[in-house]
Amino acid sequence: MESTLVAGLQGLFLGVLSLSIGHVTMLAIACLLLYLGISKGYEPLLLVPIGFGAILVNIPLADMMGKEGFLRFFYDAGVLTEVFPLLIFIGIGAMTDFQPLLQNPKIILLGAAGQFGIFLTLLLALALGMERLDAVAVAIIGACDGPTAIYVSSKFAPNMLGAVSVAAYSYMSLVPLIQPPIMRALTTQKERQIVMGAAKLQPISRATKIAFPIIVTIFASILAPKGAPLIGTVMLGNLLRESGCVERLKSAAENEITNIATLLLGLCIGATMAGGLALAAVDGVPNFNVDPSCQAAAQQAAAADSITVCRNSEQRARDEIARQWRQLNAADKAQCVPAAAAGGNPTYTELLTCLEMARDIRQLHGQGQPTTTGQGVK
Repeated sequence: MESTLVAGLQGLFLGVLSLSIGHVTMLAIACLLLYLGISKGYEPLLLVPIGFGAILVNIPLADMMGKEGFLRFFYDAGVLTEVFPLLIFIGIGAMTDFQPLLQNPKIILLGAAGQFGIFLTLLLALALGMERLDAVAVAIIGACDGPTAIYVSSKFAPNMLGAVSVAAYSYMSLVPLIQPPIMRALTTQKERQIVMGAAKLQPISRATKIAFPIIVTIFASILAPKGAPLIGTVMLGNLLRESGCVERLKSAAENEITNIATLLLGLCIGATMAGGLALAAVDGVPNFNVDPSCQAAAQQAAAADSITVCRNSEQRARDEIARQWRQLNAADKAQCVPAAAAGGNPTYTELLTCLEMARDIRQLHGQGQPTTTGQGVK
């Protein structure tokens, strides 16, 4: 009777006893994001679900991002497949009026100027020693474009998704604070008092507005096929807006679809901010470029989606390694990391297999802790 009572009491406090410094740190960061979103109004539509998702994933033993986890389902279905960002792009297209651009095509140069920010950030990230794909994900922040930053990160560097998303939207929410001192430094008081008159431009016909998203989709997708999902969804949303015959679809794209996708995307971004993953990044989980291995596998499989499937599999393997990184035996890590990279095209799957084998051998010799099936490397 006493042993049953003690076991029951231990079960009640098992969650508390399982709290780590990583969990506590990330829970504090999650609360900070909620504070910034709710009290300060910094991009609340994304920071609030991100903050709450980070709270959920850092509850010990809840296993929200486990194989059968509630957040893992949405992450695999919407982030790894890039569906959530693309649904948001449909809404962006439905809310965008391209008439000023059609009336004065020269203003496209203002948008092109954003590319300077991308390339400057890319060069800085590479100079700091970041991996190429991670640097690409970080570089998109330089264009001050949150949805595109999320899309690029989910496609090329899912491990950076949480950090990139929070940085991108925090940066954009701070623009009203950053711009005024820069403007005052670069202009005189007389220049700031100039009143810009409205330009008298010719109206654009309805036929032109309808043809624009169709033509842009065709030509831009032919020139950059990999960008077809992004440009196609934006232009689809704009076609819904300009066609004038699908008001219900336009309204759904602007409201319900965008709101639901934003909510689920925010939760999934927060789910990438697990304490174990954050500490693993600091402690040195190796960064592998898995593209050569995935491209070789795709050529052998002769399937169009093989590269994406391979990348997603590698990301899951990396997440599993990162979750257990700080508990792994140092000798096993020292042995397996060079072994996985020995062939020239390292993969996280090989590293995970090596670590599991080393763990099992250690247990056979009575040097390790017993593991529970399904809990990964320990």
